Amino acid sequence: MYMAERGTLQIWNGRDPETTEEREQGVGEWCDEEFGVKGAVEMSVMEVFGAFMGKEGLTWQRYQAYAVLKRLGYTVQRTRAFIPEHFLPQQEPPKVSFAGSISGLLRSISNGLRRMATRLFGKLTASLRCLSTVGLGIKSLWNNPLRGTALSLWSGDSYSSMYSELRFVPSGHSNPTPPQGSSGPAVSIYDPLERNPYLPFFHIWKPVTAWSKAKWDRGSTEGLVKQKPDYILAVVESRDTPLPTLSQLSEVFDLLPDEPTTQPKRVGPQYANRPAPRSAPQPSSNTRLSQWLDWLCWWRAKATIPQGNAIHAMRNGDRGLIVAVNDSGNTGWVRFGRIGFENYPMV
Repeated sequence: MYMAERGTLQIWNGRDPETTEEREQGVGEWCDEEFGVKGAVEMSVMEVFGAFMGKEGLTWQRYQAYAVLKRLGYTVQRTRAFIPEHFLPQQEPPKVSFAGSISGLLRSISNGLRRMATRLFGKLTASLRCLSTVGLGIKSLWNNPLRGTALSLWSGDSYSSMYSELRFVPSGHSNPTPPQGSSGPAVSIYDPLERNPYLPFFHIWKPVTAWSKAKWDRGSTEGLVKQKPDYILAVVESRDTPLPTLSQLSEVFDLLPDEPTTQPKRVGPQYANRPAPRSAPQPSSNTRLSQWLDWLCWWRAKATIPQGNAIHAMRNGDRGLIVAVNDSGNTGWVRFGRIGFENYPMV
């Protein structure tokens, strides 16, 4: 449809011969003189839209978002979940050999031993942490300035542990959302869009990306690792689609990859001749003493500070989705980001 609209593709509507005379004239067969099927009629753009619109999950809103991005030079492809089945390769059943079964058994045994060692190490660390706070607990028997407050039972030594003690509502994206009513069995691959129209429909790559269809591999898991998309897009109609609910956003963000925590790479002449960053100051004696004490008390809980710029990470979020909101033919772009403030201690 996009190529027919811009005039780079001609679509002809052929017909079968209806009479003996038309059959003798070769109607419906390839003709080298006409360089096409004899008797076929070229379809107009209106006929192309009428023939293809509404099929294979194609709507006017999705086509408009696709056409705008293609005109700007972006590479746009459907996500794996909404590619028609006749475009996907036939999956052959995996052949399991004796060596493969032995390697799988050894892998499962090693994973079990690793989980057991991790559990034992966690219990040992928790026991040592309790021993390290015995002195603070004995001291609090005689002098507890926080007695009668929400921190009366707090025995930590960091702001993170204090905030964890004050938190009485579970936070974090690892906590499950309230259960929703399950829908009926899906007949088509596009049925989930009726329940959650914010599901990712397009993968988008910037114009400067060296995109390869072989690396993309029809949006497979390995292909998205080799050809990672720059943006992930969903398309909705503003007149009949409300704002997403918590369960809808949770379902969408579970399907998205993590965003990079570092600052984006700046390309352009204005960033070519930037001054060299100043050298880091030498640590003082107090800093060295604090690092040495932290090394000795390795079992004590330390605040987890994420790598990279915290302000940029909080503004951008760890996962993001772009939504093309179509309002009677006018497309607006909205970004939904996910962030957990409990992972970024501000003190």
